[in-house]
Amino acid sequence: MYDSMRLIHLFAAFILAVFVLMYFASGFVMIFETFKRKDNAVSTVVKVVPGIRSVRGDTLISELKRNFPVSGQYQIRKNEGRTVIGFRHPGTEITVAFSGISDSVSVTTKDKNFVNVLHQFHRLHGYFGGWNYLLWAFCYDLSAISMIAFAFTGVYLWYKTERNKLAGWLILLAFTLFIAYTFIYLHYFH
Repeated sequence: MYDSMRLIHLFAAFILAVFVLMYFASGFVMIFETFKRKDNAVSTVVKVVPGIRSVRGDTLISELKRNFPVSGQYQIRKNEGRTVIGFRHPGTEITVAFSGISDSVSVTTKDKNFVNVLHQFHRLHGYFGGWNYLLWAFCYDLSAISMIAFAFTGVYLWYKTERNKLAGWLILLAFTLFIAYTFIYLHYFH
C-alpha cells in the first residue's frame, strides 16, 4: 500500500508541476503587467445571410461558421429583444448580433493582446467548443484530481513515516481551519 501511495504521489506531482509552472508564468505576467497592454483591434462586418432568422440551435452555429470566421466556445443570449451569440477564443472575442427585422448579421471581432490572451486561458472551462477545448478541460480536471490525490497521499505518507505526529497534526489542523474560514467568509461575508 505504501509503495502504491508513493507512486500516486509522484505522478500527481509531475502533473501538478506542469500546471503550477504554467499558472506561475502566466500569473506573473498578468499581475505585474510585464508586457504593455495595447488597445485591442476591433472590426465589424455586416452581411445579409438569407434565411438566417429561421435557423436555430446547432444548425445556426454551423451556418455562422460557414459564413463568418467564428470559432471557440459560444454562448447564446438575448439582448434588447435581439439574439446575440458570443464566441470566446483566447485570441479573439467575437459578438454576432442578429437584426430582429431582416436577415442581416453583424459580426464584431476584438483581437486580444498577449496579456488578454493569458487572462482568457485562466477563464477557459467546459467540455464544449471543439477538440482543443475538450483537451484543455480534460487537463484542467486531471490537474484538479492530481491536486486532491497529491494532498491525500502526502498525508498518508507523512502519517506512515513520521514518528512524532503532533507538529504535523497541528499544521494540518491550522490549514484546514484556514480553508474552512476562507470558504465561510467568501460565501457569507463578501
